[in-house]
Amino acid sequence: MTIIVLCCVATMLLLACAISIIRPVRFGNEMAKRDKAVMKAALVIGTAQERYLQKNGSFAASFDMLLADSCIADPQADVIPFSDGEKFTIRASAKKTKTGKVVPLMEVSARYDQYLKGLGENNILEQNRMAAEQGRFPGVIIGHFDKQ
Repeated sequence: MTIIVLCCVATMLLLACAISIIRPVRFGNEMAKRDKAVMKAALVIGTAQERYLQKNGSFAASFDMLLADSCIADPQADVIPFSDGEKFTIRASAKKTKTGKVVPLMEVSARYDQYLKGLGENNILEQNRMAAEQGRFPGVIIGHFDKQ
């Protein structure tokens, strides 16, 4: 009887160890999948921004401007994958260089808390903390936006 109890306890301990290893691996795999999908969607908007820039000489300040100028066809392309309908942040500006040349700037971004929903609040907070420590944006970002 004692051996059976010891075997059950040992099995439960092994199972707990396996779960503690599998959870972070699962989170990492799912995060990588979502990062890839969000980056792909952001690049669609970035490509549309490049078309808008070629036509107008500046980047579009909103997704609606990209639609109105026929630079992007899908009216849902600004929805962040896995976000329950949240939209990418799109920003545009221009910066004057020391030589006086005006350089257009744009940025398309989605935060971890928008597209990692359902993967555990602590996991998302940890990703945000690591990004802050490393001086990175906490999510996916393309382009560059300078504050004036």
